[in-house]
Amino acid sequence: MSTRSRRDDPGARPLRGSQTPRVRSCPPYTRTDGDDAIELAAHAGLVLDPWEQDVLRDALGCRPGDVDRWAAREVVILAPRQNGKGVILEVRELAGLFVFGERLILHSAHEFKTARESFLRISSLIENCDDLRKQVKQIRASHGEEGIELKTGQRLNFVARSSGSGRGFTGDVVILDEAYALTDDMMQAMFPTVSARRNPQIWYTSTAGDIRSYVLGRLRERGYEGEEHLYFAEWSAPEGANLDDRSAWEQANPGLGIRISEEAILAERRTLSDAGFARERLGIWPTEATERLIPVELWDAVCHPDVEATKEGARLAVEVTPDHSSAAIAAWGGGVGELVRARRAPRRCRMGRGPRRGTGKEVPVQHRDRRQRSGCVSLGAARGARREGAATRER
Repeated sequence: MSTRSRRDDPGARPLRGSQTPRVRSCPPYTRTDGDDAIELAAHAGLVLDPWEQDVLRDALGCRPGDVDRWAAREVVILAPRQNGKGVILEVRELAGLFVFGERLILHSAHEFKTARESFLRISSLIENCDDLRKQVKQIRASHGEEGIELKTGQRLNFVARSSGSGRGFTGDVVILDEAYALTDDMMQAMFPTVSARRNPQIWYTSTAGDIRSYVLGRLRERGYEGEEHLYFAEWSAPEGANLDDRSAWEQANPGLGIRISEEAILAERRTLSDAGFARERLGIWPTEATERLIPVELWDAVCHPDVEATKEGARLAVEVTPDHSSAAIAAWGGGVGELVRARRAPRRCRMGRGPRRGTGKEVPVQHRDRRQRSGCVSLGAARGARREGAATRER
C-alpha cells in the first residue's frame, strides 16, 4: 500500500473528481424541469457542482409525448460519502415545494439523526431566503414531527425508516436516503404511498451496499440493465481497481478537489481496511469473499475429511441467503463439532445481481465415510430446504 503524499512531487497536478458517472442509464426526455430547480437553488444560496446539475436535469426530464409526467419514475444515485448527494436532495425538495407544487414529500433515512440533519439544513435554507420564508405556514421542529408546511398546503415530512414508515400517507415524492439499509419490509411500507399519484417519483441515494443490501442490489441490477423509467447514476471505481490509484479516486468521487481533499482520502486510506476503503471511498461493492464472517482459512482448519460417522449418522445443516442467491450445506459426525464436508451451492450471480427466484439447484452432499451413501438437498424458490434420500443410512 502506498500512502505517500503527492505534495512531495512539485509537478503533480491537482486531483479533480469525475463529473460524469462510471455507469449511467437515463430514460429519454424532450425537455427538463431541472433548470428550474437549479435556478431556485441558486436563489436560495446553493451553488451546485456540474455533476449535481447534470443529475437534476436528467432526473427531472419530462416524458416524451406527456410532458406533465417525469420520464424517470425512480431515481438512483450511488456515490461515496461527502460528495454532495444530500445537496441534490435538498434542491429536489425545494423545487417540489416551491416550483412543482407537489402536495406531500416524504424524506426518510436509515437513522433518524440523519433525517433530522437533512431537516435542519433545508430549514436553514428556507429561513435565510426571504422569498421562500414568506410562503411558509409553519416549520415543525419537535422531535419525531419534523416537517415544513406552506401556506398553499404543500408539505415536506421527515421520518425514520421502519416497517411502518409511510403507511397512511399518499405522497407525490418519496426520498429514500441511505438506501443501502433498505429492507423488503420497508419497501412494502413506503412504495405504495405513491401508487395512487399520477406523476410520482421515488429517489434513492446511497453509498455502495454490502452483502445484506438486497433491495439496493436489485435496483443496481435494474440500472445496469437500463430499465425503462429508471434513472441510474453510479460513481465508483471498477471492481479490482488499484486502491492507491489516484485516477480511481477521481473516478469514484465527483466532489474530489471541490469539497473532498486528496489529503482527506489519503488519511482514510491509511486508517481503513482495504475492504472498507474500497466500499466507503471507491464505491466498490464487496464480494462474498471479502465479507465472510468466518475466513476460509479458519473454516478449512476445522475440517476433518477422513472422520468416520457415528452409529447415529452424520448431521446436515443448510443455510440459504435471504435473496436466495446462494446456499451452504455442511455435514458433520464422528465427534462433537467435527466437520466432515462443507459444500456451497454454485453462485449464479455477482453481488447485487442475484436471481429473482431461488437457487433452483440440487446440491450433492459428498460424504467421506464409505458406509454412507450420497444424498442431496433440494433448494427451491421457498426459503429453507428439504432432505431427499437417506444420506445417513447405512448400506
